[in-house]
Amino acid sequence: MSRELNGSPGRSDWIGYAAWAAGLIGLGAEEDADGDGNLNFVEYALGSRADGADPRPFVRAETEWVEGVAFVRLSFDRRIGADDVVVTPQWSDALGNWVNSTVFCDRVEVVAGADGVSRESHRCRVPAAQQGKGFFRLKLTSGFIALP
Repeated sequence: MSRELNGSPGRSDWIGYAAWAAGLIGLGAEEDADGDGNLNFVEYALGSRADGADPRPFVRAETEWVEGVAFVRLSFDRRIGADDVVVTPQWSDALGNWVNSTVFCDRVEVVAGADGVSRESHRCRVPAAQQGKGFFRLKLTSGFIALP
């Protein structure tokens, strides 16, 4: 997926954290430049603003009906071009022992937005009525950005 209209054939549209943070004050990866409770690294990876509070939730869990059966659908935004970050949805039944969602969910949709952010959605394979309680989170990792 490209962040530019009509793509970027023959070249990369990779942004990189340093380029994204250039020119903004207080944008160390471990800092929270706008005081909204989200680290700059998280805002970079998930496509929100680090220079002002962004009202968008990072993760949304919704019910998706498929042929009359309810399934859990997990959606989140990602910054297009932030290829230095791996975003892994995870699930737990007791806020511990987190499991990557690929074990029980399928990625069903990726939609590019006009603002350089895409929405990625995953749907659980097991109907909601057959699941117990559960919790979702996003695990963000980077081989280029050092975090504590």
